[in-house]
Amino acid sequence: MNTITSIGLSLTGSVLAAALLSVLYPSLSGKKLYTALTGVYLIISFISLFKNISLDFSVSEEVYSPESYETFGEELTIKYFEENIKTIIVEKTGIDKGDIFIELKKDDEKNLSIESIKVKTKTTKYLEELSSVLGTEIEVIN
Repeated sequence: MNTITSIGLSLTGSVLAAALLSVLYPSLSGKKLYTALTGVYLIISFISLFKNISLDFSVSEEVYSPESYETFGEELTIKYFEENIKTIIVEKTGIDKGDIFIELKKDDEKNLSIESIKVKTKTTKYLEELSSVLGTEIEVIN
């Protein structure tokens, strides 16, 4: 009985939608095209009722586990920390972000610290000052 009710409601909705669109659509040269498209839509919606089309939208529980949220949050924090350091270096020295390589270290208490900063540049202007501000030596590589 639920299947018959579902089919009836689906067809009624499709017909009402088609009727509403036909009232709203102006009577111009595209009326035949509109009628053909509406007919195709009704036929497809009617046929799809009898086919067992099932879409699986389920997601594994691993994706939504608290551990995955924690890991994702830690990764975002590390990326944010790296981007902030790169932005500071770029603003002060003008070096391209692609030429700045940062290694961070996370301890057991999940505290982040800077392991090393390597920069591809020919000039060392402001790098000593930045080294003291960031608390680690900035290594210049070629």
